[in-house]
Amino acid sequence: MESWWSDPDARLNARQAAPAPASSAPQQAGWVAGVASQPQRDPRRELPDRGAREERPSLRDQVRTAPGAAAARRTRVADRVLPYETDRFESKYELGRKLGEGAFGVVYVAKSKKSSREFACKTISKTKLIRPQDRADVVREVEILQRVKGHPNIVSIRHVFEDDTSVSIVMDMCAGGELFDLITKRGTFTEQDAAATVTVMLELCHHLHANSVVHRDLKPENFLLLSAVQETGSAGTSLQAIVPDMKVTDFGLSVILNSPKDCSLHQTVGTPFYVAPEVVNGAPYGAKCDVWSLGCIAYILLSGRPPFTGATVPEIISAVKQGHVDLVSKPWHKVSASGRDFVQQMLTYDPAHRPDCGSLLKHAWLRDASSSSYVLSKSAMNSLRGFWQTNNFKKAALLALARESSSSTISSMEKAFREMDTDRSGTVSIQEMRAWLEKRGKNVDHKALLEAVRAFDIDGNAELDYHEFLLATSRVQVLNRADVMLRAFQKYDLNHDGKLDATEIGIALEEIGVSRKEAKQYMREFDKDGSGTIEYEEFVSMLVENNEELEEASSYFKKFALV
Repeated sequence: MESWWSDPDARLNARQAAPAPASSAPQQAGWVAGVASQPQRDPRRELPDRGAREERPSLRDQVRTAPGAAAARRTRVADRVLPYETDRFESKYELGRKLGEGAFGVVYVAKSKKSSREFACKTISKTKLIRPQDRADVVREVEILQRVKGHPNIVSIRHVFEDDTSVSIVMDMCAGGELFDLITKRGTFTEQDAAATVTVMLELCHHLHANSVVHRDLKPENFLLLSAVQETGSAGTSLQAIVPDMKVTDFGLSVILNSPKDCSLHQTVGTPFYVAPEVVNGAPYGAKCDVWSLGCIAYILLSGRPPFTGATVPEIISAVKQGHVDLVSKPWHKVSASGRDFVQQMLTYDPAHRPDCGSLLKHAWLRDASSSSYVLSKSAMNSLRGFWQTNNFKKAALLALARESSSSTISSMEKAFREMDTDRSGTVSIQEMRAWLEKRGKNVDHKALLEAVRAFDIDGNAELDYHEFLLATSRVQVLNRADVMLRAFQKYDLNHDGKLDATEIGIALEEIGVSRKEAKQYMREFDKDGSGTIEYEEFVSMLVENNEELEEASSYFKKFALV
C-alpha cells in the first residue's frame, strides 16, 4: 500500500502497482532504490529476460537526456540545483539500457568504467523542476542518501552529477526484488526467520536515527534485495543468509531532524497499515514513528496479517488511533512469550514510553528466537500472500473493466487527456497534469496530485496511460454499473459457461501485464466457494466491495473538474 498522505490537508489513497505491459518501459524489480518520487516496486514486477535483446535509448534520446550530455559546458550558477560543482558523468560511467521512468526522471543502467559494475542512474531533467520546492527536494534527497551511506543495509549513493540539463544520481541497483515477495514464495517461515529479519531492519533504522534521519514510510515494499536469490521456493533456502543482502529504499518522505531526539515533526505522512498513532493524531512526533512501523512489520511476519485492519482506510486509521494490539488470538498462542513481548514493546502507543532501536536491539528475543519451534502455519502464510496480492488483482481487474466501459461514459475524458499529453507520448506525466490544471487557474498541491495519480498507476511508471486515466477519472461507482460489469464478464467468459476459469482470467489480465501464473494465484482470493472458477456473483462482489480507497483518490480529480 502506497503512502496515503503528503500533508495534513490532503488525505491520500494507497496504491499497488501492477507490472508494466510489454508496451511500457521495461522495469526491473527493485532496479533503483531510495529515489524520491520513484514509484515503489510491485510484488509482481519481474526481472527482465537476461537473454532478451536489451532496449537502449535512441541516439537522439541519449543526446537529449543522458547524464553529462551537456557537461562540456559549465553549469551556470543561476541554473544550478546542487550547491556545488560535480564531475562529468561520462568521466566515470557509460550509459546503458533504459530501466524505467519515474515522475521526475529516467533511470538507466550506468556501467562503471573502472570496475565494469552496473549501477542504477536516475537522471532528473531540470525542465521538470519547475518550483523551488522541486529543486529543494532533489537537494534533500541527495543530502539524506549521502548522510546515511556506508551502512550495508541502506541503499548506497555512489555519485551525483549535474550539468546544464539534468541532475543524475548513481546508486545501487537492487536486482533481487522485494524481501516480502521472497518470503511469500517460501514454503515455511519460522520465528527465527522473523527475528533475523527484524534484527537487520532495526540495525539499519538505528543508523538512520543516529544520523538524525527519519524514514517515515517503512513498510515491506521498501525492503529490497541487492541480488536475485536462486531456488526461492526451496525449504533449504536459509532466510538468515538472505536478509543481510537486504536494502532499505525510498527516502521520498524522509526528513532530517535537528537532533536524533527532536520531536518537532507535524506533517501527516505514511501508509495506513504502518503509520504510528502520534502521526495520525496530529501530535508532534520524532524518530520513534519508525519503530512503530517496524513493529507492524514484525507483527505481520509472525502472524501473517497486519495488526490494524479495516475494510476502508478510515477504518484502518481508526484502529491505529485506538491502538489495541491483539496478541492473544491465533496464531499468537504459539509464538514465544519473548516474541510477544518484543512486538508489544514496539507497538507501545505512547512514543515517550516506546523503546528506541538501540534498546530493542538488546531484547532477549532477537538472540533467543532460535530456540522457538514456532512455524508460521499454512493458513497464516496464505493470509500473508492474500494481504500482499488482493489489492493488486482488484485494481488490475478494475482497469480491465475500465476498458469495457461504454464510450458515452468515458468519451468526455479523451479531450482532456489529449490536451494534457503535450509530448504525444501516449501517457500523462505528473508535470503535464499539473501544468494543465494550473493553466486553468487551479492551485495544485503537487504531493497530493502525485499520490492520487499513484493510486491508479497500474504499471508503476509514475504516469497514466489512457486506460489508467479513464479509471482515475471515471469514478469507481460508474465502473460498477450492472451493464458495464455484465458486458466485461461476458467478454471474458470465452466459452460462455457463465463463469470465469483461471485461463479466462489470465487472458483478461494478461492484456495489462499480469502473468497467467499470477492471475491464477490472485483469483483464488476471490473464488469464495472453492470451485476453481469465479461466477458472476463473485465477480460483482469483488468489484463493488471496499472501494473507498479508490473512490477517495478519484474524488481528487473531481475537485479539478476532471469528472
